[in-house]
Amino acid sequence: MFVAHTPSEHKPEIWHKLTDHLNTVADLCFEYGKNINLPYTAKFLGQIHDLGKYKPEFQNYLRVSHSIGVRQSSVPHKQVGALYLLENFGSIGELLALSILGHHNEIPSFRHLESEIDEFTNVDEMERCFSLAVKDGMRFDLTFVQEFQDFIKGKAPDEIFFILRFLHSVLVDSDHIDTSNHFYPYFQYVENKTNIDKMIDDYDLFQSEFKCRNEIDVLRTEIKNVIINNSFVSTNIFTMTATTGAGKTNCGLGFALHHSKHNNLQKIVFVQPFTSITDQTASTYQSIFQNKTTVLEHHSVVNEKDGVNEKWRSKASQNWNAPIVVSTMVQLLESLFDNKPSKIRKLHKLANACIVLDEAQSIPLNLVKPTLNALSHLNKIFNTTVVLCTATQPDFHKYLKNKTVELIDNYKDYFKKLERNTICYNSNSYSIDTLADELKSHNQTLCIVNKRKIAQHIVKKLQLSESKDEVLHLSTTMTPNQRKKVLENVHHKLKNDLRIILIATSCIECGVDVDFPLGYRQNCFLSSIYQAAGRINRNGNNKDKYSSPLIVFDLENERHDEIMEYGIVKSRDYINFEDISDPNVISKYFKEMFEDHSSRLDYKNIIRSSQKLDYPQVSTDYKIIENNNINLIISNADSQDIIAQVRNNQIPPFEINKKLGPYCISVKPNDIKGKESSVDTSIDGLFLWTGAYNEVYGLEL
Repeated sequence: MFVAHTPSEHKPEIWHKLTDHLNTVADLCFEYGKNINLPYTAKFLGQIHDLGKYKPEFQNYLRVSHSIGVRQSSVPHKQVGALYLLENFGSIGELLALSILGHHNEIPSFRHLESEIDEFTNVDEMERCFSLAVKDGMRFDLTFVQEFQDFIKGKAPDEIFFILRFLHSVLVDSDHIDTSNHFYPYFQYVENKTNIDKMIDDYDLFQSEFKCRNEIDVLRTEIKNVIINNSFVSTNIFTMTATTGAGKTNCGLGFALHHSKHNNLQKIVFVQPFTSITDQTASTYQSIFQNKTTVLEHHSVVNEKDGVNEKWRSKASQNWNAPIVVSTMVQLLESLFDNKPSKIRKLHKLANACIVLDEAQSIPLNLVKPTLNALSHLNKIFNTTVVLCTATQPDFHKYLKNKTVELIDNYKDYFKKLERNTICYNSNSYSIDTLADELKSHNQTLCIVNKRKIAQHIVKKLQLSESKDEVLHLSTTMTPNQRKKVLENVHHKLKNDLRIILIATSCIECGVDVDFPLGYRQNCFLSSIYQAAGRINRNGNNKDKYSSPLIVFDLENERHDEIMEYGIVKSRDYINFEDISDPNVISKYFKEMFEDHSSRLDYKNIIRSSQKLDYPQVSTDYKIIENNNINLIISNADSQDIIAQVRNNQIPPFEINKKLGPYCISVKPNDIKGKESSVDTSIDGLFLWTGAYNEVYGLEL
């Protein structure tokens, strides 16, 4: 008997028969392949992906490893199936071989295809393995040839790049599922099907219990109804241009549910720029649906004490096995470009889906072109709806292959009706001292600055004369767990009209539901200024918008990089000379920025690399967060138990980052220069911070 895997510890007498594995993976590939309109192509990849396991050396490796109880050095096997494709199917075989070569590691570059194969196998060995597979009962379905040829006919090279990625995702996911079912027979994989009618019923019930408290709530309900009425159309790329505080979280869900039912879409994905908003949105959605496996929250710092079955979430996160996924921009967009199987595995779940990309203006400038190119392909090739949702809608139209459709009729009118504050520029630069003195004169105020170190300086200055309980700080020098506690305190103080001065960085701007009577924002990009204004008089409690200003200011002796300096100068001009409450002005701002920095929009030529099918290069170059930061785990009373479990190998390796995420901060090497002795590296791959950590401002810079 030829085998694919050794017995599991749960059923030590049962080997995983190779034909069972190949056929089961092929069947799964066929079902998942239907969603990308390539079922037979996906099935064939499943049938041949482990053809090399028929090598006598591989069979011997498995049996020796099992007999002595120690895993031996593996025998290369993926190259055999790839060579079969190359030798028998010409140019389409060359394309499909990339997926076979990458199903355990990474997809190689097309230009290195033959060298990846020649080093480990040859035609004679491939033919022997194929002959053994046929004798073992394998029956290979060649229906895929015409299907794949027809599908890629007329497709551009960068379109083929994504078609192969989606096929690869189907193969990787199917292989993982069957292998996991063998090794963990008491926790079999079950596809979490979408019951869209029940989900809409739950949403409607939730809406029926909502009572409008004021004029702002009436307008939010009106906007939601407009958006839902516009949902009964074919899949497309849409814009949802709604001012801050217009209820985009609720509107987006209503649209996604009804639009998905209308188009028979299989999944809804909500994408947000920061984990703090993701947590907030997921909690809201989880409260709406009776089935607690409807909403999957997936990012690095998920709170595990929210009542959701942790074992289910751990498994579901691997391939987004839930009807609704709430995740981050990093998770979604890097999955479109990353080359690791763990990242690619969930990619095929984005076909026939509805993606709501909140705060779309957060797409990094240097990734605008490749990102919009990828989203266009999602819609055109894989029937996926994309909603670009933001109050500060960039002028993306030039870089999308599809004409976008706005979901909010007369959205400009709603911007005017929901204008609850004013944005004004103070031409006098502040010192830290003068800024602190002015902040102290208010009972409740928010101040947002550009740099974490400046935020800490202001907090320290204020604490010299103010009660420490009244001066709060929020920035990424604090762990996600600590930031969450601070936000809870902020909400408490605002709700009970208690004195509060909150010093924050931009992490509070996008989607964080706080409502200050007035605020200060250090000059920066106009979109960030507008987002900051969304935290001022958010619920319209102050009827006079001129009594709720956001004061934009400069700090003395501040230096910025070239792009930020450009944004600061532009913002100053726009605030002084344009009506920035008009969303068209924001679009004009972005249009000018894109034109003035056209060479930066695909700074590393990612689209060109994708046209060359250079998967490793694309993966290297496409990074939402591009730096050499160090992720420090703060070792304190909250994290010590988890750290101890990691030391004792009580947590699976793939779970470690998620478990420790709530106690992690990202720092530049210079941030801890001279403090390296406080970094404990005794656990391989982790950096534990044992030095000072302040409960107000976190790691001192």
